[in-house]
Amino acid sequence: MTGMGINAWTKVIALGLLFVAALGTRAESDMSLVWSDEFEGTSLNSADWTMDVGDGCPDLCGWGNEELEYYRPENVSVVDGNLILTAREEYYGGRYFTSGKVHTRDKQSFLYGRIETRAKIPTGGGMWPAFWMMPQDDAYGGWASSGEIDIMESANTTDFINGTIHYGGSWPANNSSSGSYSAGGVNFADDFHVYAIEWEPEQIRWYVDDLLYSTKYSWQWYSDGAPGNPLAPFDQDFYIILNAAVGGLYTGCTYPGCISADLPQEYIIDYVRVYQETSNQSPTIAITAPLEGDYPPAGDILISATASDADGSVTKVEFFDGSNYLGEDDSEPYSFLWTSVPDGCYSLVAKATDDGGAFGTDSSDITVGSGCGQVPFLGSPFVLPTKIEAEDFDIGGEGIAYHDAYPGNEGGQYRLSEDVDIQSCSDTGGGYNPGWILEGE
Repeated sequence: MTGMGINAWTKVIALGLLFVAALGTRAESDMSLVWSDEFEGTSLNSADWTMDVGDGCPDLCGWGNEELEYYRPENVSVVDGNLILTAREEYYGGRYFTSGKVHTRDKQSFLYGRIETRAKIPTGGGMWPAFWMMPQDDAYGGWASSGEIDIMESANTTDFINGTIHYGGSWPANNSSSGSYSAGGVNFADDFHVYAIEWEPEQIRWYVDDLLYSTKYSWQWYSDGAPGNPLAPFDQDFYIILNAAVGGLYTGCTYPGCISADLPQEYIIDYVRVYQETSNQSPTIAITAPLEGDYPPAGDILISATASDADGSVTKVEFFDGSNYLGEDDSEPYSFLWTSVPDGCYSLVAKATDDGGAFGTDSSDITVGSGCGQVPFLGSPFVLPTKIEAEDFDIGGEGIAYHDAYPGNEGGQYRLSEDVDIQSCSDTGGGYNPGWILEGE
């Protein structure tokens, strides 16, 4: 992409202080479900998972990160279709906190594909939930020359999500590269979200609720253990880890007295799924009502879709408001009656899944009733005189908070779900600025 940023104050005028939220989409490819755990039983499936126990001692006390918890099986449960890892304030094994950690090493490991979870994370000072992967066999040497893939981690106020790769040499010659996503002060602990990577030989992409927020390429990573291999260390099988750490270097809290989270806290995992490319073609789906840009009145809204599968059959169509599950239908005509919908702006999503586990999606942005109105992005109006950052334009919708001629954020930076084009800037203190401004925007 190419483009040119402009002075922030000029952009404030050009935007007219106008906004709309638009659903980003993941990269499309022919992927089928190859493994999953929906956690529908009453206990953890020991054929796929192992519960970690201890504090890492004596070889790696504090798990190498000065963490404060002792992992116990008693902190791992499967209830009502969810895996629950519970962090507690209790003295055990010389530690003042306990928590839960599970992994698939020696049971399930994967090379490439889409690896995702739907989860609600714990929050508060010292909490550190993570969904990550480590190499099955350490083919290129000790950490981090054989790599590490952090699909999702957050900490403390949990108003951001990080995705990171670790690579290079064995500690302390290790290196890392990361990306971060935030959504205007949203606390990701308030609801379930989908966290995923799409991992290919020459790139890894990170998503939150199917919004792409970071991409790392093979020219950005390396392994001292394989200097002639441009794909190393991310060309070997990795296994999956889920844990809820308490304290540690990542949180900035490395002694018990600085933990301020209200405990107990739960890390609730709805599912873990792995998709890989196969010969199975993904089903196609199209929302037929309400259509993109429609303005239905507040109240009951019938969402309808058509779906088909060229080399199999559609097993179900699920309907979402953004990432929030609404319901599903397993037979034609595919529909769902969404009841008592209030005024607002919504991103409807329909997802069709076939008998091979492949899926396709379609989305439709609608305005219900009087819409979502115009409100300050950061929660309260600016009090003049002050400096106003143009990228912090109001929430409100197309023609209310801004006008942008084309969908999507051309700059790919900051507020990624919105259509205003934002890029990083080199001003003193850094930050962002809008760009790609066309006549009339």
